[in-house]
Amino acid sequence: MKTSCSPVPSCIFSKSLSLWAGLLACGLFVPVQAQVVRKVAEPFDNQAWRISDDSSAGGSTQVSADVADELRDGAKGSLDFEAAFSGKGFEFFKGVPTQPLVIPGVTQEISVWVRGDSKYGWVIQLRDGWGRTEVGGKKLEWSLAKELDGKWRKATLKVPADWIQPISIDGVLGHNYGHTTEKVNSVLHLDQLEVENDISDVDAETGALKSWVAPPPAADAKAPVVKQPVAPLLQMKVEATEAHNVFSGVAPQFLLGAKNWRPQVANGTLNWKVVDWNGATVKSGNAPLKVEDNLALALPIDATKFGVYRLESSVKWADGKSLDISQPFAIIPVARPLTDAEKDASPYGLNVLSARQPMPETFRKAGIVWFRDYGFNYEWMVRAKGGDRSYSGWPWYPKIVKSYENSGARVLANLQKAIKPPSDGKVGPDQAWTRELVDIENAFPSIRAFELDNEYDLNRENINAEEAIGWKNYGSYHKKFGEVTQLLGDGKFIAAENGRAGIWPERVRKQIESGAFDSIGVINSHYYAGVPAPEVSATNYNTGMALQETSALWFDQLRDIKKVARSDGKPRQHWLTEFGWDTKAGPVVSATEQAAYLARAYMMLAAAGTEKGFWYWDLDSPGANNFFDGCGLFTFDQLPKLSYAAYAGLTQMLPKPEYIGMISAGENTWGYLFRNEGKLVASLWTLDGKKGPNVNFEGAKVYDFLANPLDKTEMQLGMEPVYAVGVGENSRFARQAAYSLSTPYLVSMTAGDSVTTTLQIKNTRSAPISGKVQLQLPEGWTDTSGAQNISVTAGKTVEVPLSFHISNDEGLGEKTVRIGVSEGEPLVNIPLRVSIERPVLMTVRGLQGEPGQSEVKVRVSNQSARPLDGTVRFKLPALWNTATPEIKVDALKPAEVRDITATVNWTADWKNGEQALVEYRSADGRTAQQPLIPSRLTLHKAPDGLKMDGDLSDWGTQNKLPDWVLGSTQGEAKASAYMAWSSQGLYLALDVRDSRGIVPDPRAFWQGDVTEMFIDTRNDKTARKYEAGDHQFWFAPQLEQKRAYTGQWKRGGEIGESRFDIGGIQSSVVRKGDGYVMECLLPAAQIKEFKAVVGTRIGLNLNITVKGAQGDREVFWPNPKADSTEQPANWGTVTLGN
Repeated sequence: MKTSCSPVPSCIFSKSLSLWAGLLACGLFVPVQAQVVRKVAEPFDNQAWRISDDSSAGGSTQVSADVADELRDGAKGSLDFEAAFSGKGFEFFKGVPTQPLVIPGVTQEISVWVRGDSKYGWVIQLRDGWGRTEVGGKKLEWSLAKELDGKWRKATLKVPADWIQPISIDGVLGHNYGHTTEKVNSVLHLDQLEVENDISDVDAETGALKSWVAPPPAADAKAPVVKQPVAPLLQMKVEATEAHNVFSGVAPQFLLGAKNWRPQVANGTLNWKVVDWNGATVKSGNAPLKVEDNLALALPIDATKFGVYRLESSVKWADGKSLDISQPFAIIPVARPLTDAEKDASPYGLNVLSARQPMPETFRKAGIVWFRDYGFNYEWMVRAKGGDRSYSGWPWYPKIVKSYENSGARVLANLQKAIKPPSDGKVGPDQAWTRELVDIENAFPSIRAFELDNEYDLNRENINAEEAIGWKNYGSYHKKFGEVTQLLGDGKFIAAENGRAGIWPERVRKQIESGAFDSIGVINSHYYAGVPAPEVSATNYNTGMALQETSALWFDQLRDIKKVARSDGKPRQHWLTEFGWDTKAGPVVSATEQAAYLARAYMMLAAAGTEKGFWYWDLDSPGANNFFDGCGLFTFDQLPKLSYAAYAGLTQMLPKPEYIGMISAGENTWGYLFRNEGKLVASLWTLDGKKGPNVNFEGAKVYDFLANPLDKTEMQLGMEPVYAVGVGENSRFARQAAYSLSTPYLVSMTAGDSVTTTLQIKNTRSAPISGKVQLQLPEGWTDTSGAQNISVTAGKTVEVPLSFHISNDEGLGEKTVRIGVSEGEPLVNIPLRVSIERPVLMTVRGLQGEPGQSEVKVRVSNQSARPLDGTVRFKLPALWNTATPEIKVDALKPAEVRDITATVNWTADWKNGEQALVEYRSADGRTAQQPLIPSRLTLHKAPDGLKMDGDLSDWGTQNKLPDWVLGSTQGEAKASAYMAWSSQGLYLALDVRDSRGIVPDPRAFWQGDVTEMFIDTRNDKTARKYEAGDHQFWFAPQLEQKRAYTGQWKRGGEIGESRFDIGGIQSSVVRKGDGYVMECLLPAAQIKEFKAVVGTRIGLNLNITVKGAQGDREVFWPNPKADSTEQPANWGTVTLGN
């Protein structure tokens, strides 16, 4: 993205230059004997230049055999810079070196051989030693116009003595000023760029200019500090001959380039080796090096199999110095050709941001067709539109669209920020918004798919505003968006729903029923599995997904949303526009797992009826701080990961997949059968990383997950899928594919429930299917349907209900039921996962506001498979009361959620041993219990001598929060909390059980075990955003360091920026049993406006995230984060007592 800095007045620069000159004149810089060298800085004989990301014109750089006659004895070639001007206004083309071309020392003269046409402006752009391309209104560039007459000419530049050294070659630029309406290609040929420079003042070790002086501080305090550009006198680089180190259809080749600025020849030895993705050495070699000025040496890679490799190079120079370079590269198959219709239907997509580091050609090489581009941000486009509606402002949309067109890609333009939340009674878009949408969709005819927004429904403020009006604003925007898109595209444009942060079938159903989605062609979802494999994942780890509607297999959720999408009879598609696994931060998987899960997930999407999937993301982030930072197919440096090669392998084996059915090779295996280009393709793998059975694919051609052909038909399965092309039409895999469950593959039940699952048999064979089905049940469970014969005629589909009864005394946990299918002999066992859960779930919203009369909301849900009659009872302290101590809850249907409201009179006082509870008990004895949490507590003063040492014995009993005031989002809290105060600050101690103590990154605290303390020192209960006096602190247990990593998160205007690892914190963390103990003193100095006085009231919310052995939970007082994070007015109140 483009950035700008406040300019420094030219007078300051003038004074600085005068000072520099004065220092020289006064002899304050001791002159040294000049050591002038003349070297070839750039031979232009290899592809070491690329097109700059900010070029507005198209074009290319290419090595040519054309050289000047004077250079034929030594030059190996020249470099062509070709600018493709569209004739649609002013444009410029810029080629830049792939690595900075800094000239060490003091450059006196630069020369280069040039050939070209002077009609178009060609210049070489330079930077001075302060990084400037312009000084005092004058550009630091070298015009080549005088030498461009169509013949090879040598151009020379005498570098002005007042330029700040060292000089850098910034780029080669051509423009069409004066010829803006001409559609033409202009070519500049360059060869043998030589420099004459004095290196006498250069540090021989670092290449730094010793006399370099930093510029005066910039007027903008936030401007980056200027650092000296440095070029070592002896340099080495290893670069691939193909962009981004990806080789497709060409032999892999790397060039070692060495540059020697020293007067003497540099001698050394090169050692190198190529290692494959399993760590095996494929090729190695060595060679002597002799470098006078430039050396280019081709390394013979000789790797032929598809995959990701690593080239490890090491050079040892004669003076004893050495340099090691390691970088990955990929060899992938040539992508299958597709017609326009096949591209439109392709399921393969990728999330990108074209405003930075675009790589469409490289991703197209892997067979990726669709690009969901966040660069089409609605607000960005409005700013870029211009009076001519060309959208030529940053990030230069015509160029972006042209690059997609040139690569044959399809684009889903993501109009982020297009939906505006309701405010002041205004619902839906206005006319100005509609006009902008019309202009956007009309601007680029090649883009025919538009997405209204991205995760608008994730923001808590948006959710609250929309829920208050039944999501009518959301529906209104979609209705207008769909109608406009349908009209402008004459029914051929695609209107995709806002990319929802999760999979929300019921929310989608309501929008469809309202008519808001009548013209919406694509329902849109996001899902992140975290660490689990795609086939077993049942929890969405996307940001903000604590409120997801249900716990179900990802696969089952995909099938549900597809059914809802077509619930009104319209043929809507479902696209999963974000999914992926992270190799760097948050829930982390290995590179091999990421690659394997990518391919397996795409096949699962096809099996679930999801038409397109868009992998998130194109590039890793530079750091490893947050979940998503390692989801890329490439590193931040744009180098390939194994997942990229796996994606290429998938699109090679299944370019046009038609899903047939599920297949299996036995326990712990999974797979799918497809028809692709007329042939049956079976793909199989193990669900976990363990090695599986040996599978005979009965004459089919077998390939690994990277599309390498294997010289065998039998192989052992692993987590990476194998592809078998040409499976027989009557093979066991083809026969297995007829069988599947039309009901979920994971069901949540309770002990004593009866369950019915439905086996679907789809006969695509030419002959009838005859066989038998029999349930295989855990011990103590009862098969109530028995073995059943099956018979299905050709071309028909039959469903067979199968019922069983769960043992009445079955414990909590998960069991597997297997549906055994035989056709004369055993054919397949289909697994049905059964999760045994609590029969009744209940949530109770804590008491709000000041003591007195408060409304209590109780939500009861029936998790069992039968209706329940029961009673809700209130158990209260003696001084509390309610007019309805018992409330009947009759005929609670399976899966029904019922809200109950009562009024409670309460106080902030209760006796020891008293507690406030809400209990549900069904007529058959099923129970659930939750605390009725008061929002007012007293914090007592810290005992004398209280130490933060992990030993809780010095805490007073009055400092322990009553166990019953701690809520839990999942089961029991299994935690104790202590709080106290003194003039030193606020004290906190926790005894947390059932915690793995996982902290992937304490900066990204939400990913692991953490305690958050929200503090409002003014105790202001008016609805507002964060302001001075509001705080969100976090304490991440660092078990190895035996301390709490403490930070403060920025939410609004309360602090300037988030604070990490705050100093001066007294803390201790020790492992205890299956959990940990943490003590911490938050200093008063860190709590703005904290008054350590008896009677002071402060707002406070305590939230403890626990990564338990059986799942995650949040322990809280008085409210869970979902109800409190964004709004300080919702926090509880504590009074400082004696």
